Amino acid sequence: MQSCESDISGFDTDDNRHVGVLYCVYEPGQDIEVNVYGSASYSDTAKYTVLNNTMVSVLVNGTIAQFAYLTEGVTRVRFNDLGLPEGSELTIMAQSADLDDALTGSAEVMEHTPIERIDTALINNGNSLLITTYLKDDKQSKDYYRLELRARSWKGGQATDVALRCRFLSAAFSSAGTTMWSDYEAAGLFDDTRLARLPNGLSPLNISTQVGDIDPIVWSADSVGLVMRLMHITYDYFTYLQTTDQAANSTLLPIFSFSTVHSNVSGGLGIVGASTTDEKVFVVVRNDENEEEGQEPEEENP
Repeated sequence: MQSCESDISGFDTDDNRHVGVLYCVYEPGQDIEVNVYGSASYSDTAKYTVLNNTMVSVLVNGTIAQFAYLTEGVTRVRFNDLGLPEGSELTIMAQSADLDDALTGSAEVMEHTPIERIDTALINNGNSLLITTYLKDDKQSKDYYRLELRARSWKGGQATDVALRCRFLSAAFSSAGTTMWSDYEAAGLFDDTRLARLPNGLSPLNISTQVGDIDPIVWSADSVGLVMRLMHITYDYFTYLQTTDQAANSTLLPIFSFSTVHSNVSGGLGIVGASTTDEKVFVVVRNDENEEEGQEPEEENP
């Protein structure tokens, strides 16, 4: 099975029947988007096959809340946000005449973890931008997070996410000390140890990027800011992100190594996960005075 973050494709079974694939990551306040399709053979040009007569059901704590049938040729369906409280169990089930078994995956709705504070500083003679994001983590439980850095512009009152030169920085990690990784190899996270707890209860997360990766987006326009996004994610989604990254990197080795992508879907392959998101928008002002004196850049939180 080879995978990127939101697209999994497998290979045909011996009897030429397709393996079912289910993907859904629930975010409270957002519609529930479910992707269902069949795997494709490694010899096929298409990445997936379309399943016929597919019914998708959304269950909350074991009770069906909504269901829908996929129309012919469609692999994606949306359900209105159900406003699930923290601790609720969300189950996605897909049934199709093309599959021997129903696809079923479950996830617990996560507790919202806010960003408490963000500090920024130019380092390496002004060539790198260090961003420290603080959160409060309960050391009595093992939590999993994802941290993303993006850029956002405003025009005519409308906000639009814009690509950094490095696309965006992203890393998944756990509070128990699992090594952090980034999907952009040239700019990763500094910390790869346990989350430290400061006397005020905060835990710092350091992410660093080369200034050139965000030039001239941020420095040349007042209407562009950086967005730090912190997601509290389920264990299954965390493991899925880790293994997809490993699978992608395995193809870069001189000798190809096989890597298994994590799945929590019974009856087939895929992932059903959940996350809660908190984000802060900030502007870093770069000027000669800060660079010469080594001062921390000014920060605004519009």
